[in-house]
Amino acid sequence: MQSRGRRLSRNKYGAVRTEYRGEWYDSKMEANYAARLDLEKRAGKILNWWRGERVDLLGSPGRPGRVTYKPDFHVVYPDGQEVAIDVKGAVPRDFRIRVALWELKFPNLPLRVVDKDGNVCWPKKRRPVISRASSSLAASTSKASDS
Repeated sequence: MQSRGRRLSRNKYGAVRTEYRGEWYDSKMEANYAARLDLEKRAGKILNWWRGERVDLLGSPGRPGRVTYKPDFHVVYPDGQEVAIDVKGAVPRDFRIRVALWELKFPNLPLRVVDKDGNVCWPKKRRPVISRASSSLAASTSKASDS
């Protein structure tokens, strides 16, 4: 892998554009993940992968208020499942909005965010939320039915 020198401007997160197998990636982390996907493909853990394409999530091209998103990779697993993957060192503030729009537009194509080690950091496992009011209501309802 080859990184471009410091003379080039870095992006707002300090990522350095990096080349892997003749293609330029927005960061070393992305290029490393592409190498990892190549290894997983050779090992038979995935069938195929390719770079993600920019899609319109809201609005139309050339119009104000347009929201776009480009996942870093598109991966196909041996069972046929397809997943969009984004490699992130930090999750920007507007990311939750983009994920919600992605899920509305592509309900059958899950979006996964992975860190530099390939660990899934989005979606996070969610615990059921039970407020004290609803749990006390359930307790009082069960006591009333016991009487």
